Amino acid sequence: MIKDYNLKKATLLNQQDYKCYHCNKPFEDQNEVQLAHRLIKSKANIKLLGLNIVDNVLNLRATHGGACNDAVIINRATQPIKAQELIDEIKDCLNSQL
Repeated sequence: MIKDYNLKKATLLNQQDYKCYHCNKPFEDQNEVQLAHRLIKSKANIKLLGLNIVDNVLNLRATHGGACNDAVIINRATQPIKAQELIDEIKDCLNSQL
């Protein structure tokens, strides 16, 4: 698991070819890059899933702010299957690192 924020950011930017995950437009500079949580980083999600899942690089996407950030959110209440698939993917990845 990548723990350092800047390393996560660099990893995602490299994977996404320095473009926003949602709109696919290139970033003008590093200051406009946000790491968007697909499963939001809320107290409830942290308590239920743990930080190792919520802050996992598989749960993050490099986006512009606002609408681009909001567009990557997977709501567990309205998209339970998609959310569980992501949770399972992250758990599998964490288990394979043991």
